[in-house]
Amino acid sequence: MRRARWLAPWKDSAEKPVIYHCVTRVVDRRFAFEKEDKEKFRALMRMQEDFTGCRVLAYCLMSNHIKAAA
Repeated sequence: MRRARWLAPWKDSAEKPVIYHCVTRVVDRRFAFEKEDKEKFRALMRMQEDFTGCRVLAYCLMSNHIKAAA
């Protein structure tokens, strides 16, 4: 069973940011990312950072899933 989500005590504060942990998986656990695909994904992720103002603090890009803290 999933645990309740923990919210940072400063979530409504303008002084400190909220950190999100994001995970995405590929359908049927297929391998979707080759080396050149990973580079394209990194470029798209950085473009989204610039567009949204959201900063990616850490990420792990694997062949069949992605984990990120933003």
